[in-house]
Amino acid sequence: METYITTCENIPDLDGVMEATNGIVESYTNDDGDNGSEAKGSPVSDFKVRFGQGRKYHIKSKPYGSGYKGKANNEKDLLSEETWVATATTKKRKPKPKSAAAKSKVKTAKATPKSKTTRAKTAVKGKAKPVKSAKKK
Repeated sequence: METYITTCENIPDLDGVMEATNGIVESYTNDDGDNGSEAKGSPVSDFKVRFGQGRKYHIKSKPYGSGYKGKANNEKDLLSEETWVATATTKKRKPKPKSAAAKSKVKTAKATPKSKTTRAKTAVKGKAKPVKSAKKK
């Protein structure tokens, strides 16, 4: 079994890892960790793959260097084809955790002491009077 790193210019769903034996797809997992259905047992030269309940993609390729190169499209949009490449590798590529994108966008807020006014208001569930500010000189 050979392992290939797959990339597709404008269809990031197809970026991931494909395993094939003698030109037959054994498995295809995208970078989100979703296993592709329908691809197993199909020739790498012409197969279809779907990740979860998402879109179905059609890939046609030819041997190229140590891997494959061809075109991929969303089965519903047959006019729009994107370059798809599968490059042979000896290393296993781990899928990105699904929450990685969310983690990169979340900032950790530092705890800051509450102002005197805020403490006074929350001390008695909103019934306390705010603390007067210092007199101006």
